Amino acid sequence: MYQFCSAWSVVCSKDGLQWNSEFLEYFSDADSFVGAEAECQKLGGHLVSIVDKLTNDAVAYLINDYTEEDPPADIWIGGHLVSEAEWKWTDKKVVFNYTNWNETSESELKCMNFSMPSKFWDADDCDKEKPFICKLPSNNNTHRLALAKKRMIKK
Repeated sequence: MYQFCSAWSVVCSKDGLQWNSEFLEYFSDADSFVGAEAECQKLGGHLVSIVDKLTNDAVAYLINDYTEEDPPADIWIGGHLVSEAEWKWTDKKVVFNYTNWNETSESELKCMNFSMPSKFWDADDCDKEKPFICKLPSNNNTHRLALAKKRMIKK
């Protein structure tokens, strides 16, 4: 079942958010940064890359709207430190121009999370387990089939 989300010109479903040419999917099952990226890759995507303020706001909207309880304090997104002060997105296709760092973020940590409700980014220990958001191709239904199987197993 799809609905129109009035805040943006996007289509929403109970599982995620159609955003531009991609589908943003929220996963509440916590995993490490590497584990979360591996899950996204199994579905044909990557952890979400945030290229502008509008996308940053869409990620916050997704977290608020698709969490059953209060939103988690932070979730994994696709930024990771590749060398001193050089951050890249896991999809390697997107240029890292837009940033929204929390001013108190610790610089020695190597994986990026999205903090709620501030909508700022923080660096954190990659081994911590957190919910995450994948950016998936919208023309690929592999992720929807995988989600359906996952939900059937849980019941």
